[in-house]
Amino acid sequence: MYEIVFRDTHEGMAVPQYNEYLCFMSHGSKVFGRVRVPARKDDDALCPVVILFHGHPGGDRMADMAHFLREVGYATISFSYRGLWGSHGYYCMSHNIEDAFSVTEWVRENAERLHFDPERIYLFGHSMGGFSVLNAVADGLKVRGVIVMAPCNLGYTYLYNQEEFLDLMECKSNGYFNLPSDDYMEQDTAKNAEKWHFSNLVPRLDKSIPYRIIGAAKDATTPPKAHVYPMYEKMVENGYDVEYIELNDGHMFPESRVQLACRVIQYINEMEERHGN
Repeated sequence: MYEIVFRDTHEGMAVPQYNEYLCFMSHGSKVFGRVRVPARKDDDALCPVVILFHGHPGGDRMADMAHFLREVGYATISFSYRGLWGSHGYYCMSHNIEDAFSVTEWVRENAERLHFDPERIYLFGHSMGGFSVLNAVADGLKVRGVIVMAPCNLGYTYLYNQEEFLDLMECKSNGYFNLPSDDYMEQDTAKNAEKWHFSNLVPRLDKSIPYRIIGAAKDATTPPKAHVYPMYEKMVENGYDVEYIELNDGHMFPESRVQLACRVIQYINEMEERHGN
């Protein structure tokens, strides 16, 4: 594993690191987030980009991961899906997948202005964010590589564990989501559950890119045995470039944030090296 040292000093850099607010349109709705741009030694240098996809409902939006990644030279994009945390529109999982396409398009459209490399875009999703990333790639979204941690196999949950699915829907009572009806998410999931089941995604996933999966051994929300293992095993059987590791932590990885960041950075560094970057 790489030894990674994080520093706050950027002496000798031609361009300092900076943040800017993010606002892009997704199917007619404004979506909000944050762009974090790393310092650059050369004003003309292009940055690789990591787009972060938070979980459901997104109380933890992986800001620490965004900062860790930016400190070692990766631009990061964080955002809240439609209908959630101030973004306009209605929230449902189909919209989360669509938003993945919209935010990636925004990155490519703004690549020249922000000195991003549009050919070096990575997707990094946690829980429902992992679900969104995998489904978007299965639907044809083209990127350099994918990392998911504790991904939520929503199709499995709806089809085979209704008690777990109802627990997942219970957070609606807290008012997190903008919904046109009380059963909006349930109807969306019922219509797409078979398609979204991770094992059914595998034949549609892009075989030319690497996939890295991080599970949590003490995860009671998306237990790896049910949510991850069947997909991972099927990907291995079908010759995908896929790796799976399991950290001794819970679903939110509260006890291993630095270890998690180092692992994610290691994975992306390896993907970069593969292409000579």
